[in-house]
Amino acid sequence: MTPETRERKALLPLARALAEGRRAWIRYDDAAGTRTDREVVVLGLAWRGGPWHAAAFCNRRGAFRLFRVDRVARARVLRPAARTDLAPPGFDRRFFSTTAFLAPGLGSPVLASVALRGPFAGLAGALFPSALLEWVSAGAVLCHLRATDLGELARLVASLGKGVSIRHPESARALAESLGSPPG
Repeated sequence: MTPETRERKALLPLARALAEGRRAWIRYDDAAGTRTDREVVVLGLAWRGGPWHAAAFCNRRGAFRLFRVDRVARARVLRPAARTDLAPPGFDRRFFSTTAFLAPGLGSPVLASVALRGPFAGLAGALFPSALLEWVSAGAVLCHLRATDLGELARLVASLGKGVSIRHPESARALAESLGSPPG
């Protein structure tokens, strides 16, 4: 299994746990290669110019942690979380999710539209919490969001693979397609 496939396979249940306010179980390999099983409450998901990251409350550590999703060997959704207010003071999942593609100092933001289909459609609010969601059919949603770094947005979309594409602007769509994202 490629690292990209492993990451996508772990991202879907983490996004579902976030969207549904449920706990998640993960089998996690830390930077040293030590594997642990953890139960977490996912508080936010973000693309960070390479791997996805999950901000979560880790029950094993009893504290807020960041997990690289590409290091999650397995993940599954568990029971509803008793509490979802476990983030540190000042944590904003909308800000956390946008810092790669909506960065200050890179010019004026442009409106971008990202299409999600299949299993990603129902997780749009977890993957793009700052977006205005437009449901175009039962299995497809357009996420309208602001971006200053269209290259990072294109890389984020390409990281998700089949079922996610950029509709607008054309320059970002062409870049995402060149990186392997299916045509919008």
